[in-house]
Amino acid sequence: MSTGPIVESDSYEEYWTKERILEASKNPLEMRKTGDEKFEISPTEKTTQRVPGGAQKSIPPYNPDTDEKSNLINNIFFSKDDQAWVSGASYRCPSSSYKVYYTNGYQYYPEKTMGIIVFLKKGVPYSCSASLINKRMVLTAAHCVSSAADWHTKFRFIPGFNNSSNWEPYGHFSASQVLVYSGWFYNDFYPADYAIIILKEAIGERLGWLGFVTNYSPVGTTWDQCGYPAPPFSDGMTLLVNRSAYDGDDCSVGTPCRLVVGSPFVEGSSGGPWILWQEKGPYVNGINSQYNRVCTAVSSPYFETHTINLYSAAKNLQ
Repeated sequence: MSTGPIVESDSYEEYWTKERILEASKNPLEMRKTGDEKFEISPTEKTTQRVPGGAQKSIPPYNPDTDEKSNLINNIFFSKDDQAWVSGASYRCPSSSYKVYYTNGYQYYPEKTMGIIVFLKKGVPYSCSASLINKRMVLTAAHCVSSAADWHTKFRFIPGFNNSSNWEPYGHFSASQVLVYSGWFYNDFYPADYAIIILKEAIGERLGWLGFVTNYSPVGTTWDQCGYPAPPFSDGMTLLVNRSAYDGDDCSVGTPCRLVVGSPFVEGSSGGPWILWQEKGPYVNGINSQYNRVCTAVSSPYFETHTINLYSAAKNLQ
């Protein structure tokens, strides 16, 4: 794995003004990559998904909201839904239904564990979606922290980011360390398009965090994909949820094959968590990695043994 050294100047806090943050949210990193026309979904593999074996491992979520009202809202999760879409089926694209929702808002768990990261890529401000998975650990996409063997800089995590006047409700937090796998850092290997940012402050102790599960069979699985998609789909400042089921896999860029679901999410939602609901609450089981404009679908790396190893390495550093 590759670990990014974080060296921030004294002007770090001064740099991220509200204007620059809003500029970054309106200039999100594209999920589309040159050549993604080769993104081939294999719906026939739904019952024999081509992923490595391994024992399932999970880390439980932490919900700091224990009062009755919070628990009631947590069980609902959505405030209202938008219209439903169905992507067109063809020889390349399976039929894939999905539905987009607005969340209840940043005041509640698990929404307040999610937010955006802003950063500089070659001196230009960008944003991605991200989520807390431990008291100091933030999960996002690897392409949101590095590209072409070069680290992005000036990371800042804003949990609960929203388009109201209280757009930074819990403050902002800087990074002490960034971890990705070497295969991504040196070769942009999309099956490893996930990264963990270690924060300087243990904000998860008061905001909570999502659980984490790996080596989970995708067959018959439905996820809630969360993120801040950019215009024209949304405004890049509103946390949306897309609910859809496993619809195939993509092995066009290597193995383990990536999971594919129907989704209208575009750039800006990169790095947002795929939530798998279990008895103890929400578990991250994927992230928004790459958008396919032809099939209206989004892929995620399959979370397997290497993913939990990255989690363990980050936990040892926090």
